[in-house]
Amino acid sequence: MERAHEREYDLLRVICCAAVVVLHTGSIYLAGWQPGMPAVNRTAAALMQSLTRDAVPLFVMLSGAFLLPDPKSRDFRQFYRKSWKKMGVPTLVFSALYVAYAYAVLLAKIYIKHTAGTGQLGQPLAMWLNGVPYFHMWFMYMLAGLYAVTPVLASLKQRMGERAWLAAGVLCTLAGMALSARTALPWYLQWLLYLGYFMMGAYIRCYFRKKGENPLRNGYLCAGLFCLAAAARLFHRKLWYGILPQYEVIHPLSGLIVLSSMLVFAGFAGRRVTVDLSRQSRLTFYLYLFHGGVLSFLDILMRNVFLWEPGIPQMLFAASLTWLISLALSALCETYIRPGARGAGGGGALRR
Repeated sequence: MERAHEREYDLLRVICCAAVVVLHTGSIYLAGWQPGMPAVNRTAAALMQSLTRDAVPLFVMLSGAFLLPDPKSRDFRQFYRKSWKKMGVPTLVFSALYVAYAYAVLLAKIYIKHTAGTGQLGQPLAMWLNGVPYFHMWFMYMLAGLYAVTPVLASLKQRMGERAWLAAGVLCTLAGMALSARTALPWYLQWLLYLGYFMMGAYIRCYFRKKGENPLRNGYLCAGLFCLAAAARLFHRKLWYGILPQYEVIHPLSGLIVLSSMLVFAGFAGRRVTVDLSRQSRLTFYLYLFHGGVLSFLDILMRNVFLWEPGIPQMLFAASLTWLISLALSALCETYIRPGARGAGGGGALRR
């Protein structure tokens, strides 16, 4: 019999959401680094960006782990209706809000700060049409593609044996790695790159649930974190010295990140967690949607109002405050917008 609730995946979901906030904070400060700034700040930003790279693959695996084995996912009409209401509508609403926010910032740059030109007025809308209404929202549009094929995949999983499903998952993962290294797919096909993660999440969860135990979970977790640390080390060497590898070593589909994500996910399977984080886990959907705008607004305040120079304290402060504000806003949404979602099941990447 399946457990009614798996706390290890609630914990993993919350950790991944926090990691995304840290990742984007580091990315903003790393992109703004200029020669002459303290080297330690650049190193700190690089570590924030590289040591959190498992977050996106793990989110995709969490989604597949709960969606694909669920018999309800095989009902096309019911699944699409539920997904549109719970994920589609919020994604479109937040996309429109972020495009409006981007226009407000752009107009301020054009007419107040005079750091941009009127030729850029079409950029926010063009970005939305390209599936990236704001820097973090690409994930929601990629995930929508995976949701679109979920009923088909769920039906296939029911018919295929475990070994065949594993082989298909590995093949799709390798294909995604190859495609990401050789070509840039349009936004509406980005889900193809992450299909392997989606399938492997379902396989790993079902495998250990059927097995009933995972005695090597600590070994899997340590090995995964070692791979992640190795990727961060290579990224640091490339950042400072331009040393090999030439490929993007911390890309979600690079070899070390793929291996790390799979091992970490296996390391959480069957792990005993005594703390109930189901409430926090449900909040991660809106927390993800909110955090990009909150982080961007805080960055504008810190740089342009308080005139703080980028540094380690500022990065930690921005990440912490972004998390707290986004969590509070998510709690409000959970209370007033989605009152019927409390205690409900589900299989989304950012909530369950």
